[in-house]
Amino acid sequence: MTSSEAVSNRMTSKWLVDPAVGIEVNGAFEPCKQWTGALDRGGYGKVSVEGKTCRTHRVSYALEYGSVPEGMVLDHLCKNRRCGNPLHLDPVTQKENVRRGDSPVGKAMRLFEAVNK
Repeated sequence: MTSSEAVSNRMTSKWLVDPAVGIEVNGAFEPCKQWTGALDRGGYGKVSVEGKTCRTHRVSYALEYGSVPEGMVLDHLCKNRRCGNPLHLDPVTQKENVRRGDSPVGKAMRLFEAVNK
C-alpha cells in the first residue's frame, strides 16, 4: 500500500456525504464531503500526514489531482470550510480567493469592480 493509499484509507471514515448539502458542478448536483474529524481554529479539517498537520481539503485535492499549483490556494466553491470534495475546490490566487469570499474586504473588492466597470 502506498502512503497516498494509507492516508486516503485513514481519512475515509471521517468524511460525511450529506446529499442535502452541496453545489451544482458541470450541470449535476455534487454533495459536500464534510470532515467530521478534528478542525483547526479557522474551521478547516485537519489531519496528520507523515508527522505534519495538513488541512484535509488540501490533502483531498492532492490525492485527486496532485499538488496545488505554486502560488495558488484552494477556494471552496461551496463556501463550506469542512468540505473536501475535490470537485468543490478551485485553485486560485489568494487575491481571487479573497475577492470571491464573504469578508468585508471581498465585498468591497466586488463593489469597487462593479462601480468601475
